[in-house]
Parts: sequence; structure tokens; C-alpha cells
Amino acid sequence: MASRRLYSDHDEVLIELQRPTIINGIEDLTTRPDLASRSLVIECKVPEIRKRESDFWRELEQDAPHIFAGLLVGVQQALRFQHEQPATAIRMADLAAWATAGETALGFQQGAFIEAYTENQQGALTAGLHVSPVGQAVTDFMDTRTRWDGSASELMEELNRKVSEHITRQKSWPRAPHVLTQRLIRLAPALRAAGIGFEHGRDADTRWIRLCKSRTEASLASPSVMTGDSVTPHDANDAESRQVHKEWTL
Repeated sequence: MASRRLYSDHDEVLIELQRPTIINGIEDLTTRPDLASRSLVIECKVPEIRKRESDFWRELEQDAPHIFAGLLVGVQQALRFQHEQPATAIRMADLAAWATAGETALGFQQGAFIEAYTENQQGALTAGLHVSPVGQAVTDFMDTRTRWDGSASELMEELNRKVSEHITRQKSWPRAPHVLTQRLIRLAPALRAAGIGFEHGRDADTRWIRLCKSRTEASLASPSVMTGDSVTPHDANDAESRQVHKEWTL
């Protein structure tokens, strides 16, 4: 957020703000993989009994001291052990270290947070893949393949033949090869979670795309890192490090 300095038309003041944001709605809101990897998705169950608001606040006020005391116990342990947590592939690494450090003080088994968080991410990324016409088309395209290599133009031709005319006429369907590549870059985390690796790069004269299907379903928590000079980074923040799985068929 930027604003002009008081009584000045030249100097600019930059204000940086950071805090968690709660977004609620009926449909899936985290359909973009980049947002999903930064989110905790909670699906609330419909209550069997509806309480009056006055009863809700009264009960909360009664329980608040116990809730606060429990949180303090968790915070105390997290402060003590947060720096002893091992490195993780989870995107929100500080969250993972903090929650893991304090989980046993709150009555959870060691590793319970990572297990629950990984499952949560898997569900969010899968949901994002299913609502994307390109993501669904690539998933269907790779159903009978373990690997595909070619140019963006060739992949676009393959996908256009795979999907119905109703899909290709939608505004969300890419009209040019470079747009398809951009969509795949955004979908890379979701594709990886579904067991499909995506790489793209360029040789001397051509740009290429590679899709590799893993022998087993990809795991969000344990990617290995492979390096290569000719490969362009391929996903939003994961865009800075090529994270693919050892089990991909190369």
C-alpha cells in the first residue's frame, strides 16, 4: 500500500501489512494452486442444532479462560522448540515449524499436523485441478501415457482433439500455445499433487514441454529436487526451484 507523504507531492511512503485473511463462501474458493498452497481449507459441517447468538456468546465466555490457557501452553512449547524442527517441503515452512513444535502440548501425536496439513493441501489442489478445463484435459490426456514430449503447439493440438467443442469455445480455454504454457505453469503444483510432472524449457531453436506421470501418486510432503540448466522454473513460487519426484518416469 502506498501513499504520499504528508504535505508532499514528491515523497512516497510505503506501508507493508501482513496478517492472516479469512475468506468464506459456499463453493471452493482456493481453485488457483498458488493460493491453495498458501491456504488452510476448512469445510464447516452444518450444525444439527442451531443456537441463539446470546447462548453462543455466553458459552464461549465460560470456556474462554480454558481455551486461552490451552493456547498459552501450546505457544510456550512452540517458542521453545520451533527452531529445532527439520526442514520441510511445505510452502508455509514457518507455519509447519511452529505448529509441529507445539502440537504435542495440545494433546496431538507428533507429526499429526504435517499429516493433516498434507491431506488438506492434497484436497485443495485436486479441487483446483478439477475446475480447470486445461487441468482436467491434461489429466485425461495422461491417463494412458507415462510421458509426453513436444512443443506447446503440439500439446495444444492434442488437447483440442481430446476435449469437446463446447470446452474449446469457452473463454477460459487457451487460444495460443504460449497461453497454454502459462496455464500449465500455474497448474504445476496441482498436477504434481495428482502425480503428473510438468517441465518446460528451450533448446537452441525450439521451446519444449514434458509431461511425466509418476508410477505412484505424488506426495506433497516429500519431493526431491532435480537441477538442469535448460529447464525453466515451472510453478508460481515453486517457480524458483524445480521440484519433481524421483519416481517420475524419465
